Amino acid sequence: MNISGQDLSEVYVGLAMDWDVGDYNMNSGGYDTTRSLSYVYENQDGSISRIAALNDEDIQVAKMKKSSAGRNSRNMPYYYGAAALNANVSGHSIEFDNSDQSDSTLYYRMTHFESNDGIGEVRAYLSVGRFSIPADSSVNALFALIGGEDLADLQANADAAFLVGPDTTDYWYVSTDGSDIAGDGSEEHPFATIQMGINMSSNGDHVMVAEGTYVENINYNGKNISVIGEDRETTIIDGNQSGRVITLNSGESNALLKNFTIQNGHTVYDGSSSESNNGGGIYIGAVATIQNCIIKDNISDDRGGGLFIPSDEVILKNNIIIHNTSPRGGGLAIQNDIDVSLINNTIINNNGIGVWLTHGADATIVNCIIYNNSGNEIEFRDIGNPVTLIISYSNIDGGQDSVVTNNNGTVTWGSGNIDVDPKFIDAENGNYNLLASSM
Repeated sequence: MNISGQDLSEVYVGLAMDWDVGDYNMNSGGYDTTRSLSYVYENQDGSISRIAALNDEDIQVAKMKKSSAGRNSRNMPYYYGAAALNANVSGHSIEFDNSDQSDSTLYYRMTHFESNDGIGEVRAYLSVGRFSIPADSSVNALFALIGGEDLADLQANADAAFLVGPDTTDYWYVSTDGSDIAGDGSEEHPFATIQMGINMSSNGDHVMVAEGTYVENINYNGKNISVIGEDRETTIIDGNQSGRVITLNSGESNALLKNFTIQNGHTVYDGSSSESNNGGGIYIGAVATIQNCIIKDNISDDRGGGLFIPSDEVILKNNIIIHNTSPRGGGLAIQNDIDVSLINNTIINNNGIGVWLTHGADATIVNCIIYNNSGNEIEFRDIGNPVTLIISYSNIDGGQDSVVTNNNGTVTWGSGNIDVDPKFIDAENGNYNLLASSM
């Protein structure tokens, strides 16, 4: 947990292991790159163990020997080691001189790989990173401590540690009845804010949000996590007109947002960053999926009232994007040479262009309704790199003629496109499911 009060970067986590195997003056060590495995062993014959690739037969022989022979005469394994289970190894070394324990020396050992052959009293260093840890957030670094009767046995046990290692996925719970002070993020003692759940999470985790209205502006802070609401009609994130509602723009490579209403975001120019007034509802500069959400009543003073997507691969699936406002992309704006897929979305009644594309954007629209937006339904910017757009099985108000290319890109008008009144069940009261007669 980062309790420093400020964001930290260039953070490494590691182990310093003084195993003292048998006669500690006769120890040697090594590193198995394939298994991220550091090890130390009692070197009675003076030779240095080298890593060799093990096949399944080698592993089985090691296990059979362990089962039939039992432990060695000293009732302890000859080999000890540690394997990094869930993060990139940043440094490893076997050190015979440990007199220098200064911060600079330890940092060097955590960020460099050194192979030090020899026999004597040793200490092994194994580190992972680097991490960026926002204030009041945390990361998980998992290591398995392993023993073995020989190198093959140790490697077999390391493989088993990876296979049966702990489930590193954690679930963090959020409720309007929770507390960021007294809560611990459990289902019994949830947090009160979504941001606290995000701050406490690590890559692969799930933040589970109970129904209710959460007035906050959240940031994924680079984490590959899933933030999931109980029901999109009743689980609401309200930006309170004080900035964009959700930001994914810190290198996320596998993020999910699902089952929310995203509303009342408003981005304005902050006087310094040209991106500050883009994406009133959601800013997605990441590899992310937005699924089964209602994105409504958001405002951007420049680009993307509902969503602004300037980079990386993005999937928008089963969303309703409605009543958002922006001069360039009331519903959403897609910018730069990226791959964006719009699947089964309803983009209607936005103030401005429904979908605005610029700077070489590459988008695919499948099974979507784009209808009754106050500007053109779809428009390409007239300058910058040409845009590429594929549309199929969609209901586009005005048909192909409503796609304004400004002579700056190509449209592939695929099969199954129509131009008919979508006939929602009860649009006035927010029910945008289709009548049976419209399907």
